[in-house]
Amino acid sequence: MTGHNWGQYRQLQSRLTTPVPTDWAGIWACAFGAAAVFGMIEARIHWMWWPFHPAGYALSLNFGVDYFWSCLMISSMIKWIVIRYGGYRLNRQVMPFMFGLILGEYIVGAFWSAMSVVTGIRTYDFAPG
Repeated sequence: MTGHNWGQYRQLQSRLTTPVPTDWAGIWACAFGAAAVFGMIEARIHWMWWPFHPAGYALSLNFGVDYFWSCLMISSMIKWIVIRYGGYRLNRQVMPFMFGLILGEYIVGAFWSAMSVVTGIRTYDFAPG
């Protein structure tokens, strides 16, 4: 028997034997977050220029975005410039190039990770964390 889930089991056992009171602050925080997400969805539906995306809100609360925030800001600025001065037609024409940049970054990162495993030497850390 492995013991990798004992922490969750003990937490469940303690909650069942000694129930805790309702966390009203947590419930209100969840309600506020849900309202913010639905507000952003409505704004994106009604105003095409609305810059905030609900997925960005969800991602910003998770681990990992602090490593990639500069890439997200640069890509947002490039997209804004392309749409502002070239319109949506140019945006659709530039999109395959941008997807190629993303794919190329992942391929290079995977290559260096594989080289690190093969050679045993630490190399480029593609996704720190």
